[in-house]
Amino acid sequence: MSESRLYKTGRIGLEHVGWLNALDGTTRNRYPRLDGDLSADVAVVGGGLLGTSLALHLAEMGVDVALLEAREIGFGASGRNAGHVATHIEGMRLPPGIRNLPGGGERYLELVRNGPTAVDQLIRRFAITCNYTPTGHIVLANRPSDVRHLEVEQRYWQTQGIAMELLDAAATATATGSSRFRAGLHERAGGRINSYAYTHGLAAAAASLGARVFTDSAVTAVRRSGARWSVTTRVGRVLAERVVACTNAYVTDAIPGMSRAFYPGIPGVVGFKPLPDAVADALVPSGATLSQRGIPAAIQKDVTGRFYFASIPALGRAGSAAPFARTLRAWLRRTFPQLAAQPLEVEAYWTGRTANTLDALPRIHELGPGFFAPIACNGLGITTCTQFGKVLAEAIHRDRYEELPVRLTAPARYRFRSLYDPAVSLMVSGVGLLGRLRGALA
Repeated sequence: MSESRLYKTGRIGLEHVGWLNALDGTTRNRYPRLDGDLSADVAVVGGGLLGTSLALHLAEMGVDVALLEAREIGFGASGRNAGHVATHIEGMRLPPGIRNLPGGGERYLELVRNGPTAVDQLIRRFAITCNYTPTGHIVLANRPSDVRHLEVEQRYWQTQGIAMELLDAAATATATGSSRFRAGLHERAGGRINSYAYTHGLAAAAASLGARVFTDSAVTAVRRSGARWSVTTRVGRVLAERVVACTNAYVTDAIPGMSRAFYPGIPGVVGFKPLPDAVADALVPSGATLSQRGIPAAIQKDVTGRFYFASIPALGRAGSAAPFARTLRAWLRRTFPQLAAQPLEVEAYWTGRTANTLDALPRIHELGPGFFAPIACNGLGITTCTQFGKVLAEAIHRDRYEELPVRLTAPARYRFRSLYDPAVSLMVSGVGLLGRLRGALA
C-alpha cells in the first residue's frame, strides 16, 4: 500500500506520529508475542485505550485477563488520538437518542460528566507519564454573534451538569496570551494528553496487576470451543470464558460482523517543531486546548513547546500535511504576532481511523455468549474508552450486563460506508471556507 493510501486510510506507521517525538522520557514498553496456548477468564483483543483500560480494571478486580494486540500497544486510533480529554466535541450537543438509553440516558451522561476526572485519577494513581495537563478547553469568539452563541452554549451545558465559564475579553487575553478575541467559553474539566503515552501507561498498569499483555499477536479467528472461546493467533491461542474485541475502527474479519458496523472517519493532526522557550512560555499561559468559532479544528500547545492542529483533512487532501500547516500557520501568526519571525516548521503529520454512528452514540455489541465488541467513540476516544473499559469490566466481573450505560445489541450493517468520510471532509472544508469568509482568519 502506498504512503498516500496509508494516510488516506488512517494506517500510516507510528514513526510518523508526533506523540513519539514528545514522549519526554517516557519508555515505550515492550511485550512478548503469544507463543503457545494458555487459558484466561477473559481475552481482550486490541491494545488501544479501551482494551488497556478494560484489562487494567479487570486485573484490579482479580480477573485473569490476557490482552492480544496485533502490532504494538497504541498502534491504532488510540496512539494517534489528538489528545483532547473532554466531555464533548466543541459545536456538538448531546445526541437526542441519549434519552432512549437505559435509565433515560442518565448512566451514560454520568460517564460523560465524569470522563475527564476518571482519566485524571488513573494518571495520578498509576503515575502515568503522558504530558497530561488538566487545563481544559477554551472556545474562542471574535465576533459579537459568536459571543452570543457561546452564551447559549454555556446555558445548555449547565443544564447537563457540565460547568463552563464565559470569559470576557480581558480574561480571554490572559488565558490565551492574545488580545484578538472578544470572549472565550472555558470548560475547566479535562485538558490535553499524549494519547500514545497514556495508552502505554494503562497497559503497563494492567501488567503490573497481573494482566498478561502480548503484542505482535494478531488474532486470526475467534471460535466457540465447548463452553469457552478459542482466540487464535498465528502461533498460539487463548481459551477464555469471555472475549472482548476492542479493535474499534481497526477491526478485521477475525471479529465476525464488525467490519461494516460503523462509519469510518479519517481525522488528521499536524505538529510543529518546538518553539524556543522564551517564545513558547508567553503563548497560551492557561495551557488550555483552543478552538475558534468558524474553524473546525482544535489547537493545543503541549508542555514541550509544540503546537498541534487537529481536524478533518479536506476531500482528497489527507495524504499531505501542507493544507493543515498553511491553516495553522495563518491562525497562529494572526493570533500571536510574536510568531511572525518564527519558521513554524512541520515536525510530524499523521492520520487515524475513528468509528462513528449516525446517532453519535457508542455501542456494545454481543457477538455470542460472553463475546462482546464495544465500538464507536464518535471522536471522544480518551474519555469514552477509559470509562467504557471500567463499566464493562464491572459488568463482566459481576455478570450484570443490564447495568451497562448502553444496551447489548447485535451489530448492524451500515450502508454507504464509503461515502461517510468524503461527506464529512466536504462539510468541514465548507465550514472552514465559510469561517475564513466570515473573517475567522482575517
